[in-house]
Amino acid sequence: MTYFQFLLLFLVPPILVLYILARPGRRHWSAIGILGIVTYVWTTPWDNYLVGSGVWAYPPEQVTGLKLGFVPIEEYTFFGLQAILGSLWTLSLQRLTATPDRAFAQRGLGLMALAWAIGPGLALALFSSAIGAGNPVVTTQEWPRLPFGQLNYLVLILAWALPVIVGQWVIGRFVFTRPIWVWALGWAVPALYLSLCDSFAISAGIWHILPDQSLSLLLPIGQAGLPFEEALFFIVSSVLVTQGYLLISAPEAGATVRGWLQQARRGRVRA
Repeated sequence: MTYFQFLLLFLVPPILVLYILARPGRRHWSAIGILGIVTYVWTTPWDNYLVGSGVWAYPPEQVTGLKLGFVPIEEYTFFGLQAILGSLWTLSLQRLTATPDRAFAQRGLGLMALAWAIGPGLALALFSSAIGAGNPVVTTQEWPRLPFGQLNYLVLILAWALPVIVGQWVIGRFVFTRPIWVWALGWAVPALYLSLCDSFAISAGIWHILPDQSLSLLLPIGQAGLPFEEALFFIVSSVLVTQGYLLISAPEAGATVRGWLQQARRGRVRA
């Protein structure tokens, strides 16, 4: 299985199903577009350092060979698809919360189950022989590593995600808690789903994590287990997507930021 085949099977089907359920309008697509731009701007340098310093590697036969910097084009595609997937899922939860129609809610729950089941089902039917068939990849190091040894990957994840997550909470904590179960399921379900998908991808040899830059702590997810840092990555990245979408699409959050800017301008004028 190639990286693009992985994306086609695991990310595209749930996106299509959730599109039917979420029924996004122009305002929602605008929010998703803004979130996508922020995602690429913030993540591209970080991901290039990860690959350039040898934390991640991709077998040449699993990717097209097209790169921007050190990162294959498939990885950039994954960024955008994850932002769309998480946003449509969160919007779907909002739709179910807002409707009093019991029949619609039942249909919605059925579509949700289909969204998360169809990709793994297709992958197992078409590529079951790929499970466990991947071989370790010899990584190439173009940039110097961080000096933390097996903590390198963990440190990079926390440095990339925590400042943004904290900033999002400062701005929009009142948005995330109305209702809080939308926020919680908005990131928890995609995090679990993508962790399972990631375990399949690693087992199939689509990408590889260098053992001496990670803790080599495997969680019991999938056949071969999932590195702890990968599970953490999908938790924090799903939190970033869900909170980012809720913030960008919520008028209250924009009003808060505008109020801060006005106060800052007044302070400069008085000074």
